[in-house]
Amino acid sequence: YKIIKEIAEPRKALEKQVDTLELWHKEDHKRIKDMEEQQKLILKSLYLLIEHEVTGNGMTDFKSIKSDIERIIF
Repeated sequence: YKIIKEIAEPRKALEKQVDTLELWHKEDHKRIKDMEEQQKLILKSLYLLIEHEVTGNGMTDFKSIKSDIERIIF
């Protein structure tokens, strides 16, 4: 019994560690996807500001981006 326990303990510890790492990976993946979405909104906002400055148009696009930003922030 003692030998079986000695063999099983490292395996259990390794399984626990793998489970923890998988959880962290999933959380990090979600966080990275959220950051990518935020970056896209920032770039779209900057683009619209530049386009509006150059052409004076794009007000409807501003409203759409504003809604997207509000969705993420609030």
